[in-house]
Amino acid sequence: HITIYGRSDCCSERIQGARIIVGRTQVASNIQKPEKPADAIKVDLSEKAVYGRKVAVELLNNYLSLAEVEVWVANDDVFGKEMPTVVPTWENVATRRPTKQSSTLAHYRSDRAIDNFPTKLNPGHGSCTHTNREPINFWEVDLEKEYYIDHIVVLGRNDNSHAKRINQATLLVDGRTVGGFVYKDQNEPFKFPLHGLKGRKVRIVRMNEYLTLCEVQVMVNHDYEPKESDVEPIQKDQPNLATSAKVSSSSTMYGAAAARVSDGNVESNLFRGSCFLSGAAQNNNWVKLELAKETKVGSVAIYPRLDYNAYDVIDGTEVRAADHLCGLISYKAGKLFYELSCDGTTASEITISKIGWLSFCEIVVNAAA
Repeated sequence: HITIYGRSDCCSERIQGARIIVGRTQVASNIQKPEKPADAIKVDLSEKAVYGRKVAVELLNNYLSLAEVEVWVANDDVFGKEMPTVVPTWENVATRRPTKQSSTLAHYRSDRAIDNFPTKLNPGHGSCTHTNREPINFWEVDLEKEYYIDHIVVLGRNDNSHAKRINQATLLVDGRTVGGFVYKDQNEPFKFPLHGLKGRKVRIVRMNEYLTLCEVQVMVNHDYEPKESDVEPIQKDQPNLATSAKVSSSSTMYGAAAARVSDGNVESNLFRGSCFLSGAAQNNNWVKLELAKETKVGSVAIYPRLDYNAYDVIDGTEVRAADHLCGLISYKAGKLFYELSCDGTTASEITISKIGWLSFCEIVVNAAA
């Protein structure tokens, strides 16, 4: 157990709301003030297998004054073999990692977004970041090594209408766009499923607007073991038939030509120059790939746009090998790619089509095994 003695002369109530962390595990939160100033606060850990070297007592936005902290352990733990620090199966690996931001308004530092106070969503409570308003505004955390990221949760401010400022921001992992922020409600967190994407640096960018973040959680399942089926199509050790195909489209807009879908770049933000965009929404739009030779097509993978402007525009897209329908894409939030089986259909042409706007960023065509 851990025993804490606070001040007895005055101000004993200031301990209210503190938390205790052992190693990488939070063992107590929202500590209550003692009934009498001289009373000890005891945190019982006898039913928990918690091993650690460092013990931290943290309190947000108030004075922290402690008279004594006692960490009680059994004799076997003192004189026996040192046990490793307990690592929870699910962990927010962003906590206490190095951070930076493009600028800092007043005292709203970048490290506040990874202090693990996810309920403090008012900047006045001392747990939110804030940049100035510049052409490019960003916040970044360095996880210090690569992790297989399951998902990322971002909490913005919820105190007033300025919560909407995060709308249109983009989320990047190691420079790759993995999501766009679409604001709905100030109390609704933004969750981006990444399904084990490997990465180290997480960045959030907002153009021409203040950027305020109150918590960024990069969630990792330490029991996750990537399987061969988890390998992205663009990274598979087999030829991508799209790279040698002749590409054409029904129309283009803003110079976002169809040739971009076979350039080998899976960047999913149209405005970074590697995605296709069709013309008017009312048309039947299509992209066609004329393969170098007739081939038995095993699968076709489509990388959708993930920026805020067209996060769901991929919904309803048809993929065909010759006249065979490989599948119809149904939009799923945060999905990095859609891989459809073409059942070994012999084809010399792949067609991606949709009634309305058609926009995606990369295509991978693999021959049947």
